[in-house]
Amino acid sequence: MILDELVALGGSAFNFANYNRFQKNLADGRPNDWHCGAGCRYLYVCEEGLVHWCSQQRGYPGIPLEQYGPEDLLREYRQVKRCAPLCTIGCVHRVAQIDELRQNPQAALSQWFPTARRERATRALGMKILMWAFVTNSHRNLFRDAATRVFGTSRHAER
Repeated sequence: MILDELVALGGSAFNFANYNRFQKNLADGRPNDWHCGAGCRYLYVCEEGLVHWCSQQRGYPGIPLEQYGPEDLLREYRQVKRCAPLCTIGCVHRVAQIDELRQNPQAALSQWFPTARRERATRALGMKILMWAFVTNSHRNLFRDAATRVFGTSRHAER
């Protein structure tokens, strides 16, 4: 498949711009099983100043930005979106990956680096480093806090 060939051209184990779990499933006719945080982690503000989940779901929730507050963010983060399984919006997928890593690092890393891909030494090494830093290390909270500061994520919008 052309998508596989393009992704194979990617470089570093830490280059997630080419990570394509969502796109590969869609190209293969399969839906994705994930939690969409649009309306909280990702805001789409239209030309009329209304907040929507994304460009494809205008009208949801459709609240003026100046009235959009913390309770709206939390509600929309928790909201199950019917459109999520077939969503094609890559930037929302990438933001969701940060949440996956923060909430369950071991499961997220195993999904990002499945066994079939471990033949590339850089990916296997990247997996080991990330697992050590964020999962098995006794000082993992220091690494998690540092990553939170670097990536600008926060822990307040937990499910």
